[in-house]
Amino acid sequence: MTRPHFRPALALAAALLFACSLAASPARALVDYTDTWWAAGGAEPGWGVNFTQQNRFLYGTFYVYGPDGKAVWYTAQMNRVEETEIYTGPVYRITGTWFGAPVWAGYEINQVGTASFAASAAHRGQLTWNVEGTAMTKTIERLAAAQYVPVEGTYIGGVSGSYPAGCTYVFTPQPQQILITRSTANVIRIQFVTLAGTTVCTMEGQGRQYGRMWHIPSATYVCSNGTWPNVEITKLQKLDDGVEFAWRAPLTSTCIESGRVAAVRQ
Repeated sequence: MTRPHFRPALALAAALLFACSLAASPARALVDYTDTWWAAGGAEPGWGVNFTQQNRFLYGTFYVYGPDGKAVWYTAQMNRVEETEIYTGPVYRITGTWFGAPVWAGYEINQVGTASFAASAAHRGQLTWNVEGTAMTKTIERLAAAQYVPVEGTYIGGVSGSYPAGCTYVFTPQPQQILITRSTANVIRIQFVTLAGTTVCTMEGQGRQYGRMWHIPSATYVCSNGTWPNVEITKLQKLDDGVEFAWRAPLTSTCIESGRVAAVRQ
């Protein structure tokens, strides 16, 4: 992408936003796994786990059942393993005072095993646990409980990307307008527009919602210098007043473009 010419007022705002986003980004950004998760594809409805993430700590609350078919309360307190997408830690069983009791009499918590979560994507992963003598591994994914999470709109923010060594392409990080539309059939279209109003690239593909984010496994990527199919768009999610997403585009068999957008609503 070439560096655009644009209006000074918008340029200053976008440049400040872009500079801040670069300064705040670590070498490898953490994926926030906070959401409600269940067995992949809804294969085992009736149980699940709620993840709440704070930086490198992942707290899991499980709604599951014991051998007698009655609900049992477990929590997992997992920490990120170095710079991987694996979290592991102890599992506790909790019993306590009935919530309707007139006087709170406390609770009891005991470690009964261990659990780990290994993400294979931002919306899916492997849950492994060994609790009270029972070991299991389940593929889980985010549960799309809402009708849909709206991501469509006009945004302005930073666009950055990278290529592996040896690629002949050059990615120039720059502030841009991001225009997102979604059809009733959940076809999502993303346009990258310079602040001067020139459309640089367009991505379009069938989206599916997982929890609070969208995943587009195979989008078409059309730019002024070429067209590429099979682009994966990940972590497309609405922020308080903005949007963010990432993508992976195989431009050639050995040259993979990795890109990221963080933008605020105009």
